[in-house]
Amino acid sequence: FVAEGHVAPERIVVSDHGFALARWKGFARAPRAPGEPVRFAYLGTWIPSKGVHLLLEAFRALDPARATLDVHGHAVPFDGHEGYEDELRRLAAGAPHVRLGERYAPDDVPRLLASADALVLPSLWFENSPPTVHEAFLAGLPVVAAGHGGLQEFVGDTGAGATFAPGSARALRAVLQRIAAEPALLDGWRERIPAVKEIGANARELEGLYA
Repeated sequence: FVAEGHVAPERIVVSDHGFALARWKGFARAPRAPGEPVRFAYLGTWIPSKGVHLLLEAFRALDPARATLDVHGHAVPFDGHEGYEDELRRLAAGAPHVRLGERYAPDDVPRLLASADALVLPSLWFENSPPTVHEAFLAGLPVVAAGHGGLQEFVGDTGAGATFAPGSARALRAVLQRIAAEPALLDGWRERIPAVKEIGANARELEGLYA
């Protein structure tokens, strides 16, 4: 807006989402025992633009003794890709460390993230401020994300995880392999996870802006 739309910077306020935090009350992440594989997870819709196929391509080459992946969500018809779920299941076939889950409801998210160590978001398109990133932060999970758009701002710029070249399974694989070999990296990233705004505070902020 500043560079291309010539809007004065002082007229711009960035107001991020607020979240209902009640479902996270009492949340506790299941600890990973020393020597156990690093537990990666993906939560979201299974459509090509989200890069789920890229994640499976990258993950197949990882050592099952060092890393596992749970892919939670479901496929929907999208831009002529009605066979996308079949493609994902072919990519997951023969990979014992990759599990394709089922459709989930919003209230299921804390339970699903409680058994993960890191969230992976390999989106091919630009994301703005995806709820899944905030949910990962609420669960205390670092994020591995494509380094563009809002994902770069929330993950790369904050240091709350790692980014990779968007669209590159090879670059994503390299990041995942590094984490699997050095799980202590997650501890440092976890300390940099930013706070998530409560939805009531979000409402008061917006009311103030309108006033």
